[in-house]
Amino acid sequence: MMLALLLARQEIPVTLLEAHQDFDRQFRGDTLHPAILEILDQIGLTDPLHQLAHAKLEGGDLANRGPRTIFDFRRVKTRFPYVMIIPQERFLDFLAAEARKYPNFRLVMGANVQRLIEEGGVVRGVRYRVSGGWHEVRAVLTVGADGRFSVIRRLAGFRPVTTGPPFNILWFRLPRLAEDIHSFAPTATFTQAPLQIPRGGFPADRGRLPHPRPGQRLPETVAWTPGSSFRGANVSRH
Repeated sequence: MMLALLLARQEIPVTLLEAHQDFDRQFRGDTLHPAILEILDQIGLTDPLHQLAHAKLEGGDLANRGPRTIFDFRRVKTRFPYVMIIPQERFLDFLAAEARKYPNFRLVMGANVQRLIEEGGVVRGVRYRVSGGWHEVRAVLTVGADGRFSVIRRLAGFRPVTTGPPFNILWFRLPRLAEDIHSFAPTATFTQAPLQIPRGGFPADRGRLPHPRPGQRLPETVAWTPGSSFRGANVSRH
């Protein structure tokens, strides 16, 4: 979406094909960091973006034998010394609305790309299906930005470079109860460092789990462990 917006701003005709009918899906991240906000500011988007409902994370404390500040974005020399917390589908809708202001931008929702158009060994576009049947888009440049299980990458015959991260992310949803504390993190550790991000009626928790060694299985149940706790601080809603 961001690339399409930047191309449209340069008066380059661009067609963006989105496989779903909307952006209302579960993403693994609802945060915009200072560096991203700086980039958005360069193209004049931060002021209207901040008009949307969001929260700001400015710092965090580690509570273990007394609170200790472990990070404080307010010390960063930037116009945006915080992490902006906003649902990603809302952010994508915002970018799409900005891109639609340019007549050379076209967004097709529900477009299921299934084939590449190849001529003389060169990719010249894609063929996609919508409810009305088959369509095609021809382009000088075809960009596949369809995620880790990219159909475009598979059709083009590219093989991704796989890496082994030092930890896994466990992502799940919990219903919000009336007595829940509106904080950025719970008060007990989830193996290492949990994060609870309030998001509408269902907060999403991210627990960092050690990456298993080859042949090693993670425990089927993970218990809350006593001891240190990560507490979010300086979280404000807008």
